[in-house]
Amino acid sequence: MYDTSLRLLAVLGMGKIPDRLRAKLEAAGATSTSTGRVALHRVLVEEAIDHAPKTFPLHGRGPARTIKVGGTSVRLGTGGAAVQALYGTTRLYRASTLTNLHDFTRFQDTLTIVSWFIPFCIPTDLADESTLNAQTA
Repeated sequence: MYDTSLRLLAVLGMGKIPDRLRAKLEAAGATSTSTGRVALHRVLVEEAIDHAPKTFPLHGRGPARTIKVGGTSVRLGTGGAAVQALYGTTRLYRASTLTNLHDFTRFQDTLTIVSWFIPFCIPTDLADESTLNAQTA
């Protein structure tokens, strides 16, 4: 997988690169392809990996919620964007609701092994995206 990723970056490159990023990548040794993509050659990628920090803080909403990523620690987090919820008693799916999101959030908050939280589901019972943003901010 690693070798294939490096090959794809070198052969296909990346598209739709902002001009400022393109200039920085090219100054570091990347090249523009005939199709306007930016190719990142293996040596360039591996040098970037070698110089990347081996640990870094993932800042939370306060110091108590900040975690160290990397090193020997293992971190687990949530994620997803389910538009349906599965009911354990009936084994049937139905549209996710704001109540589901609230319940899932409260549940994960009790799990000490969860280091960060990304909402499990998308409430489908809200009128529009602005209402969703106001309810989940």
